[in-house]
Amino acid sequence: MSRQSILEHLGQYSILVFQNDGADTLVKYLQEQYFNAWAVDEENALSEIAKGDIDVAVLDYYHKYDKPNDLTLVRTMQKYYPDVPIILCVENDDPLAAIAAYEAGVSDFVRKPYNTEEFVWRLRTWTKHAPLRFLKFKKEYMIHDMVLNTEDHTFFDGHKTIELTDKEFSIMTYLFSSPNQLLMTQVILSAVWHQIDVFTKRSLDFYMTAIRKYIAADPKVKVVTVYGKGYVFRVEK
Repeated sequence: MSRQSILEHLGQYSILVFQNDGADTLVKYLQEQYFNAWAVDEENALSEIAKGDIDVAVLDYYHKYDKPNDLTLVRTMQKYYPDVPIILCVENDDPLAAIAAYEAGVSDFVRKPYNTEEFVWRLRTWTKHAPLRFLKFKKEYMIHDMVLNTEDHTFFDGHKTIELTDKEFSIMTYLFSSPNQLLMTQVILSAVWHQIDVFTKRSLDFYMTAIRKYIAADPKVKVVTVYGKGYVFRVEK
């Protein structure tokens, strides 16, 4: 597949860009990279998201990011549309700014000026897994003798049935629906917890440990940690 074909395939994703001064430089660049991108002002941002089919929202602040109300839109989006990842681009040297942004609900924090090519790949990291948010799961997933039932939230390990907690069920559903694929840590955290911080990362580690015990009876499956990236649910035939 050619580079252009790859980019055109990736470009099926919709990127909503909010820019507080009406600049369209970023939107133009994203469109050149085959993204379906368009810009809105703050007044229309929420109404555009409400229409659906938004894979990632980019808040691109062109002024100095130093006012508390700069995160008002982030908090509102997180409250009403928690499944839409938010990338916040700001000009700010304060290390606490990133912490405040993550606490408000952003999925990724980018300091300006930034490298546009790197920024595009950040976007692709999120859009590559965007279908997870809209995935219609099967009633059950069968791998070897194991069965994950998505209706009653139970897991049969080949010997006994285990009742799963909500978090265990959500994580296992993503794993069983995407075998042998890399699932980014940030994407799992955003989908399951709707936020990314040190506490949710530790919680994910805890749940992955439990899930590894659940599937331990089958030697042909395992959850592999790809350090610095995410997890792969490795399944051998």
